Parts: sequence; structure tokens; C-alpha cells
Amino acid sequence: MTSAKPVVAIIEDSEDLREELIFFLERNTYTAWGTGSAETFWKQLHFRTADIVLVDIGLPGEDGFGVIEYLRKLDRYGLIVISARGAQEDRAQGLRLGADQYLVKPLSFPHLLSSIEALWYQLE
Repeated sequence: MTSAKPVVAIIEDSEDLREELIFFLERNTYTAWGTGSAETFWKQLHFRTADIVLVDIGLPGEDGFGVIEYLRKLDRYGLIVISARGAQEDRAQGLRLGADQYLVKPLSFPHLLSSIEALWYQLE
């Protein structure tokens, strides 16, 4: 395992939460970037790298489930759902489509950090 930290991409339509997550991750020496929609994420992904993607389910346009399903087919990203949708059906669908973890908002930032670190360790 290398000591390098993953690059984290965030797809979250709440600009405040997205900026908080980026700030928190950068304060913890991660490289992070984010977008407010799946469509913008797909465009950015051509120019930016990502190892782990945090995906909100309730996005404008294409929802997070579609993003997870497609990224899992590419099989090169760690996927963590961050959603206010905490029903068992939503969790099951997210995990069935390929999410590695499903976290329910409001997020505990220290828990999120532990989740990213654990997933990175598995991916390495």
C-alpha cells in the first residue's frame, strides 16, 4: 500500500455542503473537487482525476443511482453515497448498484473521513 491519499470527487447539489466537504477534506490533506450535478461531473471527469467519488442520490437531472451504476461498470472508482434518503430500499438499491458504502445525512465528517480511509485501504 502506498502512502498517497486518494483524490476525492464530490457530486452534491447543495453548494454549501459541497464546499464544506471540500474544505474539510483539504484540511485533512486530501485533494478534493466537486460539482453540483451528474452532467457537470461527467464533463469534469475528462479533465480531472478521481479515486473515490462521493455521490448524492437526489441530484437535479440524472440522479445518483445512475451515476453509481455507470461508474461501477468502469470499475476504477471507490463509491460512497451521501444522501438524505435513508430508507432501507434506497440503501439496498445504492449498494446493489455498486456503492461501496451508503452514508445518511446529516454527515459526521469524522465518520466520513474514516469511511474514505477504509475504502482507500481496500482499493489499494
